[in-house]
Amino acid sequence: MKTLKNLIASKHQIKASRFLGYLMPFDDFEKTLLQLKKEHFKAAHFVTAFRYSLEGKITEGFSDDGEPKGSSGMPVLSVLRRKDLINIGLVSVRYFGGTLLGVGGLMKAYATSALLCVENAQKENALKDFVELETLSAHYSYKELDALQREIKKFSLQLSKKNFSNQSVEVEISGTRENLQAFLQQNKIN
Repeated sequence: MKTLKNLIASKHQIKASRFLGYLMPFDDFEKTLLQLKKEHFKAAHFVTAFRYSLEGKITEGFSDDGEPKGSSGMPVLSVLRRKDLINIGLVSVRYFGGTLLGVGGLMKAYATSALLCVENAQKENALKDFVELETLSAHYSYKELDALQREIKKFSLQLSKKNFSNQSVEVEISGTRENLQAFLQQNKIN
């Protein structure tokens, strides 16, 4: 599976309708969609699709945004599946050109929007291998925190959350399974 490093765009036109595609990391999906709706406020449709993985479970979704049912969001999602992309969102903005494309024409137009984004991502070397991160929680004393942060860096891990109490700090540490296991072994944590 592959995921994306940064936002990628595409554009094409069919019978005077313009299609602007935006492929983005899933973490930026909602924020970017709102931004695109402000930027392209005269657009007729904002068709979306996404795929993300959380703890090994893949979740998918799409929206036809007023286009005929199944004519737009599903073809975009199908491209994301076929290209084996994960933790990705895609928005295809349509400016209506005055000519109805029909369901088949819409399916082709929206799938093309998604395919052009993926092709651009490949050309720009913006795709990378997807690695599922795991998280562990642990409690440390305040005096251990500095040493912990050095160890986290040493094993290419991320400190994703800290909760402070009177006697200790609860932390969440994220990283690849291999790096977490090496960290636990090195620090003799069961």
